[in-house]
Amino acid sequence: RGVNVWWIKFFLTAVYATMYIRDHQRPAFHEALGVDTDWYAHEVFTKTSKLSEQIFPITLDIDNPRWEAGLKRLQKANVDLADAKTQGRKVAQLGASIRAGLAFVIGACVLMDNPIIIACLVAVFSWWFFTGAILLAVRLCDRNSVGFRAKVTAAVSPFYLFGFCGLWYSSATNDVQSVYLAFFSALSIWGWIEFAFLTGIITGPNTTDCPRVLMPFERFIRAWGTLAYHEILLVISLLLTLKLCWGAENTFGMWTFIVLYAARVFAKLNLFFGVPRINLEFVPKALDHLKSHFKIAALNWFFPLSVTLLTFALACWIERIYALSDASDIIGFTLLATMTAMALVEHWVMVLPVPDARLWRWMLPDNKNRQDICRKDYHGL
Repeated sequence: RGVNVWWIKFFLTAVYATMYIRDHQRPAFHEALGVDTDWYAHEVFTKTSKLSEQIFPITLDIDNPRWEAGLKRLQKANVDLADAKTQGRKVAQLGASIRAGLAFVIGACVLMDNPIIIACLVAVFSWWFFTGAILLAVRLCDRNSVGFRAKVTAAVSPFYLFGFCGLWYSSATNDVQSVYLAFFSALSIWGWIEFAFLTGIITGPNTTDCPRVLMPFERFIRAWGTLAYHEILLVISLLLTLKLCWGAENTFGMWTFIVLYAARVFAKLNLFFGVPRINLEFVPKALDHLKSHFKIAALNWFFPLSVTLLTFALACWIERIYALSDASDIIGFTLLATMTAMALVEHWVMVLPVPDARLWRWMLPDNKNRQDICRKDYHGL
């Protein structure tokens, strides 16, 4: 009952999609058996569905033409992804990955037909894709001069402006489309700010390495100097977001930005106070001096506080999901809950030995300076 039904549907959907892809990766095997791969896959879907009905009173619409079309798009994207990997074409890998992700999300939406699961998939895919896209763009820009990076940052600045326009437009109504528009508008604002920071265009006045021996307050001032302009822009953007959305009909874009802002502040403070594990692989050359401001240490006093606050926020969003009945509100709070959960994951990977970089490493150009830094006695907690 309840949410367990949708977890079962998601599990079956994921199993079916994975099986379809794997079967089509072995065409010679099925050809030798004289079996059509598409027919075989559908037979497995049918028999598995009948067997699963004996345990779960759930039936997926596996005969839906949209589901079958989505599987074919997923398979085509998987083939293109394999070809791009073989040929070393990173942009083609990114494009094929996007197509594969969208094909799976759309197919899952067809079979599951549940706003909570759909919103979860949208949020997770957005978190993964936009992070990877920004890292890829930054990696490509990192090879060029400051002037080139500044021009690229200015060229994509409409994302920042359109984000505020989207927040303003969506704040007046609270239907499903407006909730998604507000969510992506907040991501658009946040994404441009992060891109401007990672390219080294909007950072801070201090671009020097941090001396090894400093008093804590002086170290904090120097660390602030590396981020000052970036932090000021974030605060200005937060205030503009509050001005546009506070008291409006639709505030989900505002809360999305607040979650992103709070999670980023928590992460920066944890890096300053010290965590057992820091991934330096994606730090661009323009921000190479930031590495000297990170601190490797045992679990600091602020980490439990930040994780507790994020967990409390996650619990509040989940409570709202179950307490409300309006579809747009459920979708909005599901988006917030998923983004908060992703923020929690990002915090825990600073402590636990999780290879998080693999989520994006495969679609980026090779980085010969790939490295993590961690305590010599590092063993997770």
